[in-house]
Amino acid sequence: MAMQSFPFTSEVTFDESGFPQFDRAVGSDVLRNLLSNYYTNGVFGLSNTNCFKVVSHAGGGMTLTVQPGACLINGATAYNREETQVTIENGESLPRIDAIVLRLDDNKAQRSIRVEVIKGIAQSNPQRPVPVREGVIYDLVLAYVSIRSNVSTLTNAEITDVRLETEMCGFVSAISKIDVNSLYAQQRALFDAWFEQIKDQLGSDVAGNLQNQINALKEDASSGAAIQELQKKISEIAPKLEGLQRNVEAAKNAVSKVTDAFEIDGQNVKAKGSFDFEQKINAKKGLIIGGNDTLIVRRFSGSSNKSTLKAAVNDKEYLIIKGSTPTGYQPLGVLSAHSFQILTPCSCR
Repeated sequence: MAMQSFPFTSEVTFDESGFPQFDRAVGSDVLRNLLSNYYTNGVFGLSNTNCFKVVSHAGGGMTLTVQPGACLINGATAYNREETQVTIENGESLPRIDAIVLRLDDNKAQRSIRVEVIKGIAQSNPQRPVPVREGVIYDLVLAYVSIRSNVSTLTNAEITDVRLETEMCGFVSAISKIDVNSLYAQQRALFDAWFEQIKDQLGSDVAGNLQNQINALKEDASSGAAIQELQKKISEIAPKLEGLQRNVEAAKNAVSKVTDAFEIDGQNVKAKGSFDFEQKINAKKGLIIGGNDTLIVRRFSGSSNKSTLKAAVNDKEYLIIKGSTPTGYQPLGVLSAHSFQILTPCSCR
């Protein structure tokens, strides 16, 4: 096949019926082949992030809105300055996933790019429908829509935007020989390896250490743009890492103090040293002291009705204080008994 080249001004002649003949006229395949060699498939979203974005309709129900935009599919291009409304079928007894696509249709009766809905299969574990990409049909997936059982209205929560996913759609960009996915994976691997090396070096001057590492990377890196983006990301996470390190150190100190003072086994706690209480011990189910038995300690008090105390020898009064023993326990005895008198002052000769 001869080399194709255009555009060139045609020499116009006329056939015997009077129809013009252009000697440099070309078909659509020439332009589409040229555009396919220059640009990738996708939507023109770099300058318009809402290009062909799918959102729920303001009126609710099962209608969705595809916002205006432009696209390129296998060298064919299309644009729409107005919103497109598409209606999704109501939910069935089982959930399903539908796809909203831009469809290039090269069938003679169509020869167009339009918005289509690919209905998924209703099942207990619904799967995303596969876009059509064979023969004269080629789909770019704009979004997936989760249709819950028996649902009759949709919100943005059910819409998954996949325009940024290169395999599904992507943004139109100039074709280069650089494998962007491989480059990203390579840069990510370099970053992970670098971060493993410097994470233990993060001290009080976290930002300074990070900057030093960035400067070293700059000297060795072959891609300045990638390093600049990496530097931006690292500068964003540096303050968070520094705050996280302070919190971790504070938590370590608190845990160390607790483990130095107590031995903890599940819900059981044993003090390694003396255990002083400034307030009362409230042991609702009993207090175990040096053994396996439970002791209940109670205080009982009373007062004497005797108003005077004679000075005679052996002048005394017996005071009986009654106390009750809880059911299931036996009295052991008096741990400590105290008595005191309140003496009324008097004058003596």
